[in-house]
Amino acid sequence: MTKKKNVKQTKVEKYKETKPKDNKVKNKRKFNFRKLIKVLLILFFIGCIMALVAVGLFLGYIVKNAPVFEPKELYDAKPSIIYDKDGIERARLGNKIRTVVSYDQLPESLVDAIVATEDSRFFQHNGFDLPRFLVASVKQALGNSEAGGASTLTMQLSKNKITVKDGEKKGGFQGIIRKFTDIYMAVFKIERTYTKEEIIEFYVNSNYLGADTNGVEDASQVYFGKSVSELSIAESAMIAGIFNAPGMFDPYLHPEACEQRRTTVLYLLKRHGYITDEEYEIAKQMTVDKIVKPRVKKSDNVYQDFIDMVTDEVIEKTGLNPYDVAMNIYTTMDSGKQEYMYNLLAGNVSYYKWADDTVQAGIAVVSATDGSVVAIGGGRNRVVRGINRATGIKRQIGSTAKPLYEYGLGIEKLNWSTGQIFVDEPWGYTNGVNIKNWDKTYKGFVDMRIALVESRNIPALKAFQQISNQDRIEWINSLGLHPELEGGFIHEAHAIGGYNGEYPLSMAAAYNAFASGGYYYEPYSITKVEFLDGSEPYVYKPVVNKVMSPETAWLMTNVLISVAQGTGFSNYYVNGVTYAGKSGTTNLSDETLKAKNLPSKAVADLWAVGYTDKYTIATWYGYDDLDAGYNIFGSGQNYRIFTAVARGIFTEKSNFTKPAGVVAVEVERGWGDSVLSSEFTPDNLRALEYFKKGYEPTVTSNRFTKLSNVSSLKADVKDSKVELSWTPITTPQAIDLDYQKAYYASKYKDAGSGEAAALAKYNENLSLLGTIVYKVYEQTEDGLKLIKTTDETKITLEPTVENPTYVVKTSYTVFEKNISDGTTIKVTGVKVKDLVTATQKITKATVKPTDTKLTDEKKIAIVSVNGIDVDTSKVSYQYKLDNTKVDGDTYKIAVKVIYNKVVVDTFNIDITVKESTE
Repeated sequence: MTKKKNVKQTKVEKYKETKPKDNKVKNKRKFNFRKLIKVLLILFFIGCIMALVAVGLFLGYIVKNAPVFEPKELYDAKPSIIYDKDGIERARLGNKIRTVVSYDQLPESLVDAIVATEDSRFFQHNGFDLPRFLVASVKQALGNSEAGGASTLTMQLSKNKITVKDGEKKGGFQGIIRKFTDIYMAVFKIERTYTKEEIIEFYVNSNYLGADTNGVEDASQVYFGKSVSELSIAESAMIAGIFNAPGMFDPYLHPEACEQRRTTVLYLLKRHGYITDEEYEIAKQMTVDKIVKPRVKKSDNVYQDFIDMVTDEVIEKTGLNPYDVAMNIYTTMDSGKQEYMYNLLAGNVSYYKWADDTVQAGIAVVSATDGSVVAIGGGRNRVVRGINRATGIKRQIGSTAKPLYEYGLGIEKLNWSTGQIFVDEPWGYTNGVNIKNWDKTYKGFVDMRIALVESRNIPALKAFQQISNQDRIEWINSLGLHPELEGGFIHEAHAIGGYNGEYPLSMAAAYNAFASGGYYYEPYSITKVEFLDGSEPYVYKPVVNKVMSPETAWLMTNVLISVAQGTGFSNYYVNGVTYAGKSGTTNLSDETLKAKNLPSKAVADLWAVGYTDKYTIATWYGYDDLDAGYNIFGSGQNYRIFTAVARGIFTEKSNFTKPAGVVAVEVERGWGDSVLSSEFTPDNLRALEYFKKGYEPTVTSNRFTKLSNVSSLKADVKDSKVELSWTPITTPQAIDLDYQKAYYASKYKDAGSGEAAALAKYNENLSLLGTIVYKVYEQTEDGLKLIKTTDETKITLEPTVENPTYVVKTSYTVFEKNISDGTTIKVTGVKVKDLVTATQKITKATVKPTDTKLTDEKKIAIVSVNGIDVDTSKVSYQYKLDNTKVDGDTYKIAVKVIYNKVVVDTFNIDITVKESTE
């Protein structure tokens, strides 16, 4: 016993000695693993219980808060009402605007297309497609943005008409709640209550399908001119494709996207076995452009253009669509002016005729006092919610850009005046590309007023280049315009409107800043929106910013009044109202003219913008594209459409009050820099220009100022003669060719043009003024008597009185009003010769045929010495009667009057031959 025990103990002890620690660790590890398993199992079961509880609570929340599905609410929404500025109802939106069709009226091709595209297992599931949902969820988890939400048709119906209304967007946890609510509504409310056919009915009748259509019957009539029951496979595929995104796949607005979507639907129809390969190929050939009929006007509401703009603005500002959500909308529309706009666009105005059936126009009228939109012209033959050419186009604006991008900004930032001078010469962009004026000529020095009246491009570009890019960006942004930025810069083509672009409302709002005295009002058409569900109403507060000084606004307006009065605007009468305005034309490139086989005078867009102190009007006239037509340069169509609009808008007298910070200054045109007119400046060269106080010119033009007197006048007496001599004046700058060349060289960048301009101005001044001469006068008791005019600096005279006084004056040969006051000199020690004069008494005499002397010889003349008549016996005459040419009974002879053997004078006498003088 003892031995065995010892042996056992020895083995144990030996084991303990050799493996004591390992055994302990092993036992310990075995214990910890089991414990961990138990803990994990406990946590797992607790998590499952909590998850089940959470899911149960979540599902309970879904069930408890699930809305009620009412099919009648799909179709009969309360209308939104639009009121004009006077609170008068003008339109109702969204009230029973659809035609409901039954399932039996739907063609099989349309049902197949909708199911194949939106929910291929629609007739198999119970409202929730679990496999499709799981696949989509996994794809979304993996970051696939195109995985979709796997919503069935029934879930879409719930989403579109129950859980998400009026364009509302829900994301995050709210999105999850909405998704599971849709599942619950689809499975337990809709699918258990209604048949699959009824659900299809609800779906196809309740959806918006583009082009202001609601439901498939309405869409079928608008797009194809037929009932939905008559749709072909190709047509059904297009309608089915629109359900996914009506705005994106509208065939009138986005035909290419619509065709791509239609092709996808046809592919899905073939893939799911609804159509054969042959049917697929045939339907594929029937593209959108072939099957969709031209859009026709759906509404005769004369306010529709304004209604569409209001709708867009409500959606933008509230996120809600008045076609879906019932609301009262109060607008700024002047109904009378909007009705006038409708009649003009419809061709109902007798004094305005449209050029053709395809030409279009976009018109915007805003109030100068608060920026509100008064009336809108969206285009001719528009359809509801179609392109609004007053707000929905972007076109190049041509020369209407000039007051905005350079001249107005120059007045504001650089204190330019209405007479700011620019040099019109060969010029171009800083990249070296030259531009031209519309008439392909250059006029040298021109002021801002002339540059704008004549719409010259080069002065505009030079003005643009003088202003910093940062100042321009701030200014243009403050006017609500949409420039093109290249590397942070507004490129130079903006100077002449060469960018895409603007629309009539943006142009009206920008010019309105001039009309309002310097304030930019963000244009708006709604003042208040009241929601019929009792929600907090939306009240619009006009956004207004001071963007320029009143001086700048007035100065620009003053120039633009001259533009309106001196261009095509003036050809049309506008109620006797004074207004400011500017036109613009968008040219086509040579490449475009050639590619489209257009004449050289073809142009794209015609603009005209004008304003009074009460309203601003902007008009665009043109074609939607060059395939529809083109304008002709110089046609005047922009002036005609503008003035036709203005006749219904500019009905009150206008009064632009000059600010105290503006001063009127009379300047002289045609000199160069802006200079004051002088005392003798001709009236036709005087102009009244306006300057910001403190920036008016101080230098007077010297072209017509009084000429300088000669200097160093002296007299030398020799015998009975006097020789006057003097130092001439310095050649005036106006007729100094060297001065003109130097002056023009400093102003022109192009040397050749500068020299040519200097010579032209020199010759012009010569024709106006003439050359310098000196006029010598003798002082008499009756005043100054002109003795001689000379261009020399000395002259010899024979005095007629003792100690004579002479006056030498500087004068131009042509322009004499600015003759100098004269330099005077008194001459002494002069001996005066007798002054012998002869005065002719008769011009006719008689003679007998046989005589050799005149019968009336002694009556021919009276001779005086120093004013005293001499005896006629001391006067003799010298003439011949036999060598003259006889003309009938009368002929002429020259008679020399002789006194003291000196010929005093010679007179012509008419001789009559008579038989007798009795």
